[in-house]
Amino acid sequence: MKPSKLLLSLVVALSTATTAMADKSWDFTSIPLSDTLLITNDATGNWWRDTLSVRFCYMGKLSAEALTASDTELTYTNGLLFTCSSTTSGGKIRINYSSSRLELNGANIVVTIPDLAVGDTVTVVCMTASSSTARYLSAGENLTSISGSFGTATTSQVTNVGVVNTAGDVTLTTSAGMNLYSLTVKNAANFADGYDANSSQAVLARLAGADTLYYNISNLSSINVSDDNHTVTVNASDNSWIDTFTDEIRSIRFNKAANAGTVTNEEGKINIMEAKGWFETVYAEWDAFVLEGDTCDKYNVYVKGGNYSDYEKIDTELVRNYGDSWRADMVGLVAAADYELMIVPVDDSGNELTDYANSATDMTVVNYSREGFAHMNRSEGVGAYNNDGSLKDGAKVIYITAENAAKVQTEVQTGTSTKETLTGWQSIVYGYLNAHDDTPIAFRIIGCVDSIDLDTCASSEQGFLIKSNTVGHEFNMTFEGIGEDATIHCLGFQVTKCASVEFRNLGIMYYYEDAISLDSAAYNIWVHNNDIYYGKYHYDEEGDKEKGDGSTDIKKDSKYVTISYNRYWDTGKCALLGSNTSSETSDNWITFHHNWFNYSDSRHPRIRRMSVHVYNNYFDGNASYGVAVTTNASAFVEKNYFRAAKFPMCCSYQGSYPGGFSKEDGGIIKAYDNCFSENQKSFSYITYQSSSNASSSSTTSFDAYEVSSASETVPSSVVTLYGSYTYNNFDTDSTMYSYTPDAAADVPTIVQGYYGAGRLNHGDIVYDIASGVSSPEESKNVDETLRDEIIANYTSSLGKSLPKTWYDAYLSGDYSTSSSSSDSTTDDSTNDDSTDTDNTSTADTIVVYFDATNKTSSNTSIFSVTTGNYTTSYGTATYGGTTYTDALKLESSTSATLTLSAAYEVTFVFSETQGSSNLKINGTKYTASSGNTLTVSLSAGEYTITKGDSAYLFVVALVASE
Repeated sequence: MKPSKLLLSLVVALSTATTAMADKSWDFTSIPLSDTLLITNDATGNWWRDTLSVRFCYMGKLSAEALTASDTELTYTNGLLFTCSSTTSGGKIRINYSSSRLELNGANIVVTIPDLAVGDTVTVVCMTASSSTARYLSAGENLTSISGSFGTATTSQVTNVGVVNTAGDVTLTTSAGMNLYSLTVKNAANFADGYDANSSQAVLARLAGADTLYYNISNLSSINVSDDNHTVTVNASDNSWIDTFTDEIRSIRFNKAANAGTVTNEEGKINIMEAKGWFETVYAEWDAFVLEGDTCDKYNVYVKGGNYSDYEKIDTELVRNYGDSWRADMVGLVAAADYELMIVPVDDSGNELTDYANSATDMTVVNYSREGFAHMNRSEGVGAYNNDGSLKDGAKVIYITAENAAKVQTEVQTGTSTKETLTGWQSIVYGYLNAHDDTPIAFRIIGCVDSIDLDTCASSEQGFLIKSNTVGHEFNMTFEGIGEDATIHCLGFQVTKCASVEFRNLGIMYYYEDAISLDSAAYNIWVHNNDIYYGKYHYDEEGDKEKGDGSTDIKKDSKYVTISYNRYWDTGKCALLGSNTSSETSDNWITFHHNWFNYSDSRHPRIRRMSVHVYNNYFDGNASYGVAVTTNASAFVEKNYFRAAKFPMCCSYQGSYPGGFSKEDGGIIKAYDNCFSENQKSFSYITYQSSSNASSSSTTSFDAYEVSSASETVPSSVVTLYGSYTYNNFDTDSTMYSYTPDAAADVPTIVQGYYGAGRLNHGDIVYDIASGVSSPEESKNVDETLRDEIIANYTSSLGKSLPKTWYDAYLSGDYSTSSSSSDSTTDDSTNDDSTDTDNTSTADTIVVYFDATNKTSSNTSIFSVTTGNYTTSYGTATYGGTTYTDALKLESSTSATLTLSAAYEVTFVFSETQGSSNLKINGTKYTASSGNTLTVSLSAGEYTITKGDSAYLFVVALVASE
């Protein structure tokens, strides 16, 4: 079995065996002392020391030879070969130990990387040696460019990435003088950053232009790489197939698992559709239980594992009805791999029907990432929860719904010796105003809560006000969504003067001003794993606020804030940091990490005065700019992935943004190891090192100061063009928090994966913003479908049937969109379930199933049964996370018509207990080669479906052919 996209899931864990060679890298920014001594003592006359420009110059001729001194190959360029002519002045190859680079002085100088294998990735960071003349490196024919500008002249520093398409030596040739900063060769099958026990998918990227292959780990016994790295073999766990790729595979990566629980559904008991662990959460979904014709409308759910040594009944508010299905989410869990949920139906008299109960076991819970300034030096945790994920001692839990938001009650200490019972969600929070109560409190939002549902709106600008009259008072409040559809509508949050507030797992949409505004002296605030959509359309300010105003603004001396794992849906202004007055009294210290800026326009963030760490974010098609600094701001922009971003980094009145921001002076960006791909014609990124006068102490016009390591400091001689501001090096200070960044190339996979940005399972809205955008510039336009049809009129599906299109997409478990990274790895959702029979289902999949009671299919225009019988007595079949019980019998009398309006891959899903099954399509027999599924590629037209041998057909699924 050799599918083009995804191999089906079985049950045996992967044992990876590789014999790959090590990666190679050359850092040209630092010359070893041993090389300096070799050159200084060289007696051949080939080396000249240019003391004025502080560099070593090689004067001799080379023809694919190593660079040597004193008859010894230099460590600096060990393994590389050079071709150049001799010269009497200046040297053709220069090691500049002052400007930290390798200089290739002239045209047609060749750097040869010997003996590379097919699929090896070559990355070279370089720039023209002239600030005013665009130049380039050209690559040999056996190196296919996948990002950067091989062969394209530019004045900017660029990161060129290519993949080897034919084994052998790879050459890089100058068009004219070029500076090299680093050169890296990543082996085609080096798993140094790869497989671990939490992986669910192996992602094999072929050479440019070919498909990416996705393998479920549970279906494999091993992935083997030959000694010469030309051949990769993928072996099935049941030995039913072997996939072999010779001179095809460029890279291999692994995605993390979705931690699906173990479920055994027995006839007559509750049917659990899905059960998984997530960040400090487990959840399960099940079909409404029917006993003797009556549908059960009450269930008790128990949790066990982690911080619960025995079964503990979860709060009834966490058990919710969605029409024909039910769901329970348990939050506040510590990380562990042994969680269980037991679901017990309850009769009308309140008696538990334990004989019909069912359990999901072996669910793994992981912790939210608490890296960032919000948690720095805070052992007690931010909000209502401890750092291990459990509730703080004495914490209250209050459930907020549309029905009770104005009526909910609790006691609050409002004075030194005064306690009052306050009514209404806003009134309860406002009762903390005078700083007499610091009881931890978790507000758990269920379903959609609208501004009209509140008892009052205390903030005239945002709606909901969280405020203290005493700066720094610990509120210890968490505002958290339950499940995938917790939504705040027509409402934003304003946080003023209080500390220790957390927002998690919420969809915030159609807010009037900001989604979350840290308006004044808000300390230790953590905003994470939220979906932030359009604000309300400001009709009188269409040009500036057509998509709403800010999303997560931080102003007026708010400090120690972490904004992480949020998805910004085409928002216009993501984050304004710092006021236009001098209200910030210190560096303020803000962190942005692992956010997904999904076609958002600007302010990612836009920073005044503050010190901001921006790392591991996915800048995905941004129309205006990425990170912007003004007014003495310092930003460390590290290991981010910029895809089709117009100006990834910019500084007011200089570099790529000479027009300035609101007539403000500039700031300094320190940049390290960021990835740039799919750069548009308007793309501009000017580093300090590439700008004019960079070698002198003069003020220069640049976007960012590039460093060769995260620990490198920015010299005080680097100043802004306007304001003469310097970088404060906050990130290398001894008080900086500890963190472990991911590789920039992995960021798109991470933020779009199961443990990625946004709500659990990426929320209840499945919509691809990119479908209507042909370029980042066009993404400035409002997506009217998203804003006017989905966001403006959003209503919760809680307590009623889910919208069909959403529910099918949800059950399929795929919320991702494809993305290109530096190694062209395409990312599919990692939301896999070990019980799935086909994980290629997406929101575009058409699923047809059968109704034995009404004797029909769910979509007769696609699959119409002319004659045939149905049954519910021959097992079940699971597809896309859903278990189906009704089947069409394929008998001699059965005849059906399959009508396709376009080309599809059609999957027929048979009974799981029957074994290998088959059917006939237009008289030709097709047999499932493994398991209970058969996939056939069919063009548009009508097909007659009849019996092959007797079989039971449960599902017909259509996936559009690519």
